[in-house]
Amino acid sequence: MTSWTCLPVLLTDIHWVQKERFLLDVDTYENWTLFAVEQGKFHYRTGESEGDADFGDLVFCPPGVPFHRRVIDPLTFHFCHFDWPHVPDSPTPVCGAIRINDVNRLASNYTVWSQGADSPGSLQVAAHLLNDLWYMLALQESVQDAARHHPEDPDMQAIAHWLQQHLAEPVSLKQVAASYRISPVQLTRRFTRAHGVSPNEYVTNLRLKKAQALLVNTHETLDRIARQCGYENGFYLSRVFTHRYGTSPSRYRASRKL
Repeated sequence: MTSWTCLPVLLTDIHWVQKERFLLDVDTYENWTLFAVEQGKFHYRTGESEGDADFGDLVFCPPGVPFHRRVIDPLTFHFCHFDWPHVPDSPTPVCGAIRINDVNRLASNYTVWSQGADSPGSLQVAAHLLNDLWYMLALQESVQDAARHHPEDPDMQAIAHWLQQHLAEPVSLKQVAASYRISPVQLTRRFTRAHGVSPNEYVTNLRLKKAQALLVNTHETLDRIARQCGYENGFYLSRVFTHRYGTSPSRYRASRKL
C-alpha cells in the first residue's frame, strides 16, 4: 500500500478544535482527503470502509467517493486535502482508517502541527509533518510485512502469552529477557519482528483495551480498574488513557452508557 517514493503533496490544511458536529453528514471531495484525529472520536463510512476513529487513526477518503461522518466525542483533528504526483500501484492506495502504532511520535507530531497552525509558513510545516506520517505508515507496514513473512518465533509467542496473563503486575522486560538468556535489546528487536510492535507498546495496548472493557461493562472505580490493568492508581491510568485516546476515562464511560 504505502511507498517511500510516493509522498503526498499537501494542498490545504485546517485544524479544527473541539468540533461537536459536522456541518454536513456526507460530503464528496475533489482531492484526496485526510482526517487526522488528535482528540475525540467520530464515526465514518467511505467506500467499503466503516468504523469509529479516534486518536491514532488516520482516515483517508479518495476523491469522488462520498464520505459519511458523525461526531461521537468532541473532535480535534487536522483536515487535509492532498494529491499524489505518482499514485501507488493500486486503484485505491488508501481508503478508510489506518492506525498508527507509534503513538508517542504521533503525539509529538500533533503538538508541533497544532502549535504552528496559525504561524507564517504553517502550510510548509504541515506538509513536512504529513510526509512524516506517511513515513510512519511505510515503516509500520514494512515491520508488519516482516512479521508476516518471518518464521514464527516460539519464544516471542510465549512471551506475548505471558504478558497477556500478567497485565495487572509490574512488568520488567529486563527480567523477562534474562529468563530467556537474551538482552533487553534482543528481546525488543525479536518481539517487534514477531508482533509488529515493541513489548512496551504491546502491554500498553492490552492494558488500555482491558480498561476500556471494564469502564463500559462494570461500575468499578477508576482506582480499582487501574490496579486490574497494571497501573498504580486512577490518576496514572487517566493520564495514559487520555494521552492515547484524546478523552478521559470518565468521559469515555459516560459516552457509552445509555
